[in-house]
Amino acid sequence: MLNYRLELPASKPRAIIVAIHGLMESAACLEAAFPSWTAHGFAVLAVDLRGHGASPRWTPELLEQHPGDVMVDDVLQVMEILTLHGLAELPTFFYGHSAGGAVAAAVAFHFVDGAGDSAYGEVGGVLLEDPFWRLPVTPLQDRAVAEQAYMDLLAAQALAPEQRFLLKKSEWSGWDDDEIQRACEAQLNVDPQVVRNGNVIPSQPWPEILRDLGAAGVPVLIITGTDRIGITPSHQWIAESQGARVEVFDGASHFVRRDATQLFMESATAFLEECLSVHHPSL
Repeated sequence: MLNYRLELPASKPRAIIVAIHGLMESAACLEAAFPSWTAHGFAVLAVDLRGHGASPRWTPELLEQHPGDVMVDDVLQVMEILTLHGLAELPTFFYGHSAGGAVAAAVAFHFVDGAGDSAYGEVGGVLLEDPFWRLPVTPLQDRAVAEQAYMDLLAAQALAPEQRFLLKKSEWSGWDDDEIQRACEAQLNVDPQVVRNGNVIPSQPWPEILRDLGAAGVPVLIITGTDRIGITPSHQWIAESQGARVEVFDGASHFVRRDATQLFMESATAFLEECLSVHHPSL
């Protein structure tokens, strides 16, 4: 089973957020968001995806399967712990960044297409931070891109800790030192083979996922930026045509939450509260 962190609010939880990090990161990379979410009464289940953090590594047999689909199955399995903690019947929100956004949307889709376990609460909404989806629509990564990412990762992992920190800081000078340190530690603990494979987008076409979530009445908010982003204007048009809402923060990069922390958290929390007020006003 995946390694996970469960953060609980001080009082009885109103809902649960299943939080999924991006490629070459970890659950720890999301911890700056935990206090805000728990302060609003949300429990947070944050996972280390397979090959990340303290979760199991990838085997050759699993890599021969489609990694994005394996990641979805892994998250569905770890969600079983919600029952043990008495949280399973709460409204469930899914948050994901980058590749984790693609996985989060696909996991939410599992619960609205008739395959989900009725023991869980309904899907309250899906919050995606610049999710990793390809155009033209495909679950496959460009081989040259994957190979370059693999080589860059190996080079970074070979550095001394202080060198790795300075390299990350030079690339993302606007992040505070704690964010840099968490990112460096996560980078060191990534299984390079999943990066080299690169096929971390689930196989269900993402426009179909958005369409079916919308048809099921599940709100979807995509937050992206304007600098080094994955969700281009073409992605945004398709997403909106399938019923998703898109917010663009000028000047923010693929890492919107770190570049525009206050704006991101305000928008994300407003979305979560709006979803609850519409469908669960008593919460």
